[in-house]
Amino acid sequence: MDGVLVDNDEFHYRSFEIFCEKYNIKFTPELYNTKITGRTNEMILSFLFGESISPQRINELAFEKEAIYREIFKPSIKPAHGLLELLERAYRKDIPCAVASNGPFENIDFVLDETGIRKYFKALVNATMVKEGKPAPDIYLKAAELLGHSTDDCVVFEDSPTGIKAAHAAKIKVIGLSTTHEEHELLNTAFIVKDFSDKRLLEIF
Repeated sequence: MDGVLVDNDEFHYRSFEIFCEKYNIKFTPELYNTKITGRTNEMILSFLFGESISPQRINELAFEKEAIYREIFKPSIKPAHGLLELLERAYRKDIPCAVASNGPFENIDFVLDETGIRKYFKALVNATMVKEGKPAPDIYLKAAELLGHSTDDCVVFEDSPTGIKAAHAAKIKVIGLSTTHEEHELLNTAFIVKDFSDKRLLEIF
């Protein structure tokens, strides 16, 4: 979802910057790129606050951070360039789609409803529905299961090395989007696109 359905990395970055400033945590681009992006809130907050943090406190802090994100992103939110056309093409061809995200359902609902694209998705999966979030393959395996297809029939759109690793572990073909990371960071993809207007995507549908 993040960096794929919406180009929102700058808003996640800013929300973590605001959040870390409140709790006197030194925040840097390196910290964001290596320890935050593409990971679950449980993984992130355990790193930021220490392994002894309680599950209840993780939930409280995660809710706080994500509320900041939604507040600052709402005025600017829109579907990624070319996404509506691609989703409509898949919809007309009866190709089922799923959202498979480490993010909380509040964020998934926020993105789908604010952009008006909920009708295009047959299944919604997040880290709370599986044993492990990305980079484990569980989320993608669950999405394929809910779509009623084998992983051989699926394709994943990913913007992060963590997500690409998860898709490969699930044995699913990956198309990279260079919205969040540089192309050289998106290794082992079928190909990389800047956005969904790339004509090569017509070949997969």
